[in-house]
Amino acid sequence: MTPSILSMSVRASTSSPRAAVQGQEDLRKLERTMNRINAALHDAEDRWDIRDKVTKLWFRELRQVAYDAQDVVEEYEYDVARGRVHALDRTLGATSGHKRKRQEICTVHNNSGTAAVPVSHDLSARARQIRETFDEIIKDFDDLRLFDNDGERRVDTDIHRVRHTSSFVFEPSIVGREYDRQNVVEMLLSGGTTDTNPISVLPIVGMGGIGKTTLAQLVYNDPKVYQSFEEHAWVCVSDHFDIENITSNILTSLVEEWSDITGSANLQSALINKIKSKSILLVLDDVWNDRLDCWQSFCSPMLAASVCKIIVTTRHENVARLVQTMPAYYLTCLSSDNSWLLFRQFAFEGQENTHQQDLVTIGKKVVDKCKGLPLAIRTLGSMLRCETNEEKWSEISENELWDIEQAKSSIMPALKLSFNHMPVYLKRCFISLSLFPKEYALRKDEVISLWRSLGLLQSDGRNDEDHIGIFISVN
Repeated sequence: MTPSILSMSVRASTSSPRAAVQGQEDLRKLERTMNRINAALHDAEDRWDIRDKVTKLWFRELRQVAYDAQDVVEEYEYDVARGRVHALDRTLGATSGHKRKRQEICTVHNNSGTAAVPVSHDLSARARQIRETFDEIIKDFDDLRLFDNDGERRVDTDIHRVRHTSSFVFEPSIVGREYDRQNVVEMLLSGGTTDTNPISVLPIVGMGGIGKTTLAQLVYNDPKVYQSFEEHAWVCVSDHFDIENITSNILTSLVEEWSDITGSANLQSALINKIKSKSILLVLDDVWNDRLDCWQSFCSPMLAASVCKIIVTTRHENVARLVQTMPAYYLTCLSSDNSWLLFRQFAFEGQENTHQQDLVTIGKKVVDKCKGLPLAIRTLGSMLRCETNEEKWSEISENELWDIEQAKSSIMPALKLSFNHMPVYLKRCFISLSLFPKEYALRKDEVISLWRSLGLLQSDGRNDEDHIGIFISVN
């Protein structure tokens, strides 16, 4: 939205001067209303966690009023731009003689910033209607102020540092999985193939957030495992088992200079040529599909390999039973000691100072509520890393979300708490990513373009790279 639409010349083209003044006043009032709503919404989202349903409804209605107001403002801006173009066209069309044309063009250019643009009767009426709606909404709202029974105060979140992540596993940050790694490596390399079927499949099974992908990464990058195979490929499958897409991703991993081949049959033929009589290690991460026909069709090209070992990570036992040729490996939660070591690594940077003993006591309560789930522990540890206020740590430990969601899992309360304590502008950025399909490969420039077009990037001196870095650091 252009911040000062009223700096433009707002003159009605009707015969009534009163209509011109009224149209200008309607837009001024609308702009003030819109600014008040946006300020109130930002303040509420930044400092309050709204629980009351009536209050939530009020804010939802206010947000819609702000959107409607912005539509009117932008329509007027469009009328301004269109009026200038039409004025220029008329000038060029009516001009005769080269000298006269130059003079008129200069006149239009010099006056383009103050061109007379009418406020249509429709826009003026809509502006008044929006303000009336606004007045109705705040009638019983006590000037948009919130009270203690409307919600709980948010913890102020100040991001002090930016950390960078990698697609490769960072082993020093992994706690309590060495025993699991050794077991899976031994199972993977101990056999499982036959003369008639070179394919062996080892499923890793566990609930979301327990560390299946991390364990698969540890095994995949294990030197002993890596040296045992000629070819290696990693594919994140997710809930849509698209054979053509999976096969294409495998080929992308195996071939440096990849030519675009389309069609499932052509892709599978290319894969056969690449792995024929070779040994290959393949990881299929996050598999949900339990259709036997899809699995058999996918595995068909793998028969060309001399040895094909496949690690499948999944949350579902029925998927494991469908694909396994050897016993599934069921991943369990971290022990209490390892859970604390992991939390300490993120929350205290691996160290505990004597002046942090109160935080240590509260932190251990937080860890107990995570029930050994690494993702929950890492999420809350990262969130509390820069926080030294004991009261704010207690707010996390004693939050009612643990009681509401405990019957379902320990990961959802942790993720919800992390989301609730994001800065408002990062929360909006996070929500906007739901526009993309699951497992979509986001490009940095694409994300920045989306956030900019939605007006989500703050004008606080940070450049776009800083916004991306801060977003990654808290996620």
